[in-house]
Amino acid sequence: MFPASQVLRADFQPGPPDAFFPRITANYDVDEAAYLAELVKLADPGLKGVETQRAEARALIEAVRRQDNAVDTLDALLRQYSLDTQEGLMLMCLAEALLRVPDRATAD
Repeated sequence: MFPASQVLRADFQPGPPDAFFPRITANYDVDEAAYLAELVKLADPGLKGVETQRAEARALIEAVRRQDNAVDTLDALLRQYSLDTQEGLMLMCLAEALLRVPDRATAD
C-alpha cells in the first residue's frame, strides 16, 4: 500500500502510465482501516491550514469585488448555469442552504 500522502506529491507518478498500473493493482485490496487512517491525516488541515484557506478565500473574494466586471461575471455565471439546468439547480440549492446555516463556523 502506498501512503495516501504520496498521491499529492508532484513526483507520485514519475513514469509512463504502464508503470503506474501495477501500483494501482497492488492497492486494489488494501486494509481499509489502515488506508482510512492515512486519509484522515490528509483531511485535517489543522488550525494553520484553516486560517490559510480563510485568508486565500477572503483575498479571492475581495479581488473579485474590486473588479469592475464583477456584475458581468455573475451574469455570465447565471447564463451558464441557469435554473433550467441540473447544475444551476444544484448551485441554487447550495446558495439557499448556506443562507440557512445558523453560524459562521458551521458554514465554513
